[in-house]
Amino acid sequence: MAGVLTLVALVLRLPGLQESLAGDEFFTYDIVTRASLGDVLDEVRDAGENSPPLFFVLSWLSAKLGDPTTTLRLPSLVLGTATVPLVYLLGARSVGRLAGLVGAAVLALSPFAVFYSVEARAYATLSFFAVASTLALLCALEGRGWRRWALYALAALGVVYSHYTGVFVLLVQAAWVAWAHRDRLKQAALAWAAVVLGFVPYLPFFFEQRDQAADVGIIEFLGPFTLENLVKSSVTLVAGYPFAPLRDVPGRLALALLALGACIGLVSALLRAGRPKPGLVLIAGLAVATPLGVSLASQVGRDILVARNLSASLPFAALLLGAAAAAARPRLVPLAAALVLAPMAIGVVAAGSDEHRRTPYDDIAQLIDQRARPGDPVLDVSFIQRSGPLTRTLLTYFEQPHDVFRGGIDDRAAWRQGERSGQVFVVSLQVGSLRGQPKLEPELQRRFRLADSRYYAANFPVAVFVYESVRPAASG
Repeated sequence: MAGVLTLVALVLRLPGLQESLAGDEFFTYDIVTRASLGDVLDEVRDAGENSPPLFFVLSWLSAKLGDPTTTLRLPSLVLGTATVPLVYLLGARSVGRLAGLVGAAVLALSPFAVFYSVEARAYATLSFFAVASTLALLCALEGRGWRRWALYALAALGVVYSHYTGVFVLLVQAAWVAWAHRDRLKQAALAWAAVVLGFVPYLPFFFEQRDQAADVGIIEFLGPFTLENLVKSSVTLVAGYPFAPLRDVPGRLALALLALGACIGLVSALLRAGRPKPGLVLIAGLAVATPLGVSLASQVGRDILVARNLSASLPFAALLLGAAAAAARPRLVPLAAALVLAPMAIGVVAAGSDEHRRTPYDDIAQLIDQRARPGDPVLDVSFIQRSGPLTRTLLTYFEQPHDVFRGGIDDRAAWRQGERSGQVFVVSLQVGSLRGQPKLEPELQRRFRLADSRYYAANFPVAVFVYESVRPAASG
């Protein structure tokens, strides 16, 4: 059954592999298309990135396999899908096979997990190593010999070299070993020492990245930290979608079903009141590790609260839901499991609609390539000039040379050039005050007419407006 769930997970994730790159993926693209691995590591350290290098190394390797706009996502696809069977194996060792099966199903269907399993960022890699390290830890505690502890140390290094928030998972693992396996503390301490020694060489670069992120305002953009935002981010992590409100994905009814399914199991468990099993304590601790850790970090330092930064806890939250469903009375287990899984299925279907997909910059670039005449300007009126839809997106997909302007809708140079060539292509994010057709100055309205427009539904929708000069284009 775990194999079937893994196949389901792969089928749900594959369509996203063909979507256009978007958002922060273009930072990844800029890094992994460098010529050498040394260049990649330099860019991770020096170019304003705020993550460790492991994912970028894997993505740099996979980008060599074909078109990098697609193949750079392969590490996320492979590791994000592989996390599903690992969750089942971890569940079988910690909270029971049935709970592991339901937990793996939750992760396979989770719209949040589906999205980040094809996102060219480190979050799926982080989740994979968080589960792999926990599974390796349990194996090391059950057996003897240094090889299992070495495997755990390597997996734990994978956690901290994937994303800095992974450290909260390792801290909970350490606290749990100290509570449940004091007799193995010596071996565990040696493994943790190896992890520390393995990461110490990168510490100077961590501090450098932190300072650079503060300088360009990356960290502050994520705030503010509030209890309400913590709850919303945690619920989004489990059942939501990165770029949709919870009322849309999975929806209020779906969230109510999820809460009901979890409560059925929790009530049954409380009625049987007994000392919680160590495995359940471990999974529960890991499920809250990053929400609590990020909360504390946001209180004592800069705010880093955003749902994706909680990704290390997602597989364990899925297992905790599986454990809740499996804890119901035998006759109610199918109902509890269905109530837990139904919201995931509802959410993943909703997340697959056009308005929630990534912006199809490849289609937009193809339209402009086909319609533009030599010299026709392309005017980006994005409200984020530094990283607007052209700066890091369309320019990657253009196959023809285009003169790109980013001076706002009234950019005189762009319109003068358009008057000479005959057309101006205006690309506009359809969000906030930018929704609808841009308002031209009266003078431009006399000189140009709207000839065509195309709207592209997406999580960040974009429209292309084609303006034609009312004067004949200059010859020659």
